[in-house]
Amino acid sequence: MRYVIADLHFGHVATIEADRRPFSDVQAMDAALIANWRRVVRPVDIVYILGDFTLKDAAYAQTILAQLPGRKVMVRGNHDRFLADCGVASEQFEQITQLISFKENHLRYQLCHYPVLDYPGMWHHQRLLYGHVHGERRSYFRRVLTPNAVNVGASEIDYTPLSVAQVEDRITAQWRAKLLELGALSEALVGRPMTRQSCPEKVESLNQACCRAVVVALAAELLENVGCRLAAAKRDDGLRQLASVVLDAIPAPELREAQRRVSQRHPDQSGWWEQQS
Repeated sequence: MRYVIADLHFGHVATIEADRRPFSDVQAMDAALIANWRRVVRPVDIVYILGDFTLKDAAYAQTILAQLPGRKVMVRGNHDRFLADCGVASEQFEQITQLISFKENHLRYQLCHYPVLDYPGMWHHQRLLYGHVHGERRSYFRRVLTPNAVNVGASEIDYTPLSVAQVEDRITAQWRAKLLELGALSEALVGRPMTRQSCPEKVESLNQACCRAVVVALAAELLENVGCRLAAAKRDDGLRQLASVVLDAIPAPELREAQRRVSQRHPDQSGWWEQQS
């Protein structure tokens, strides 16, 4: 099996407070991280470590790595200075890189320490797994990235390596959350849900593909509604602000698809979104 995890920060005292980690001290944190890893990872499994393994030196890293089973692939972070020791690098990791990808179940997963706004395959519904961001920045990147991007930082995933199947469960949850968000936006805009599929009791039964299809349909309806309002109003700053909120709420690939639909159905409305940028 393949597993992923980022931002373990072994031995890093400041991370406990910065991430609000539920550990009394760094010894307790390190012990829990090691125990969690050993509970799920077998020696034959591959674990992709997406950066910031430790701020400590090579000797410290070696001591920790020796306790972690599995075949390890290291994606460099901004705090992994221990990788300058070629001995540790060659002994403990099958590969060390800045970026890497793998394919499983016909899906491509792009792996990077940093969140990437436009990554290879994004426009074709491929996945991005990343770390690096902490605190309030986590919610910001959840908002601006597509639901196919998952923050696998240790504090986001219960301090335990995440399997590919668990990654997909999180992506499904993110698509459902995005559909609920757009459903609430449409209800605020027109006073009622634009589609019954965005009702909470319906959303929980939808898979990723269905959620995405409804998101595109709902996005097109939102664009049409806002376009009609803008065409009827000479100048309304409040309406233009609402238009910006609508555009920002729709993931980029689905926004592009919805824009194409609107342009085909209502050529007179096409392009208003370009004036918002």
